[in-house]
Amino acid sequence: MSGDAFDRLEVQLRGAVVAHATAPVRPRSRPWRHVPRRGGLLAAAAALLVAGGGAVAATHVWKVGPPADDTKYLPKPSPDAGAGVAQGQARILALRVPDPLGGPPWALRIFGSTRGGSCVQVGQVVRGRFGRMQGEVLRPIAAVPGQNSLCGFVARNGYPVLRGLRTVQVTGGMGDPHQCGASACPVTAVRTIRYGLLGPSARSATYVDADGRRGPTTAIDGAGGGAYLFVLRSDPAPYEARDRRERGNQARMAAELRRLHKAGVTGPTALRRAMRDVLATGPRPAMTIGVPRIRDGVDATFAGGTTLRVAGHGRTGGPLPGVTRPSTTTTNKADVRAPLTVTRRGTVASARFTVRFRAPVAIMRADHHYTLTLTGLAGSRCDRPSPAGGQATTRNVARGEAVTFTVRRGLGSRDGETYCPGAHTLRVGYSSGSGPFAGRLVGSYAFTVPG
Repeated sequence: MSGDAFDRLEVQLRGAVVAHATAPVRPRSRPWRHVPRRGGLLAAAAALLVAGGGAVAATHVWKVGPPADDTKYLPKPSPDAGAGVAQGQARILALRVPDPLGGPPWALRIFGSTRGGSCVQVGQVVRGRFGRMQGEVLRPIAAVPGQNSLCGFVARNGYPVLRGLRTVQVTGGMGDPHQCGASACPVTAVRTIRYGLLGPSARSATYVDADGRRGPTTAIDGAGGGAYLFVLRSDPAPYEARDRRERGNQARMAAELRRLHKAGVTGPTALRRAMRDVLATGPRPAMTIGVPRIRDGVDATFAGGTTLRVAGHGRTGGPLPGVTRPSTTTTNKADVRAPLTVTRRGTVASARFTVRFRAPVAIMRADHHYTLTLTGLAGSRCDRPSPAGGQATTRNVARGEAVTFTVRRGLGSRDGETYCPGAHTLRVGYSSGSGPFAGRLVGSYAFTVPG
């Protein structure tokens, strides 16, 4: 999870968990629940904020209700920062897939973003409206880049190319109050959803389960973006076991927050300490949120007969047939070198560095960044390289605009207090779509910590 995503989740948890610390835990209603692929206590607490769609009978008439508030607790989108905001008209693709539990058909919707993204959503369709089911009612959802959708930066013929996406929808559990009110509600149904868009050369896709058995196969319309979508019913038992465990974690965390509040510890400090203490004193949540890792996947066939694993374990990492990488642009060829102004506060071993420069090229896309990384030795014994991660801009930057990075103790430091003895280099780079911390050098600054 990126630092920005972690911070956003922490903001959500701070409001939800702290509010529940002084009252019986009662989860807020949310119409859709994505089970993250990374877990731990954050994921357990995050279940306070989300809810699965309720189970319904096929004999009912589906209704369309008011819009969902599925991004209510997330930061307000900005057209110039993060993933941006939706640009142009969102389009529901013609592809329809029956619901294995008797609900409305599933579909994909695509749209662009103001920061260069090409986004896709998965949902259900009732009378031409796209959304997510809450009981017997479809709640239409807005097109919000990066919040209730997934976005990439490769597109062909007006369609995004996103090869292997996966989500899990859970009905019941502590995040779904619609079925059982405020009382404990068992997990009653689970849908595993695999989807993507493979470009104009895609011809068919086959679901492959965790044991390698080939399942449903669907024809793909290359002219329609090469979209595929599988919605499969999954065993709810592992999710019910996880739900019981996470209910316990939730109760223990709320109790710990109450204790800390009585001791005068509040705010983010209380949240972090409660999470740390719960992890240290009780059964540690599984890193997959208590559910065994599913090793399913999707194989796709392309024009000419080429077959590739496009989703799941062992998926191909190279360009898909018919989807060549874009040619180098003028921006990519531009000179990005720029002088750095570096100021230091404190002794060199425990310094706080401020790095400033004027942007040599403009940034208008979410996959372009100015980055700062640190090289040198790190760790409690100063025996390993500094972590590759660092900082990156997350907004539009005009050419010539001042950009500032601040480096505090902890990045490449020893015990979070001092930098390790030896040579260190701060590197400012420009990344243009090849990864948040990869790209060409803008400038560097070297310093040495005495032994």
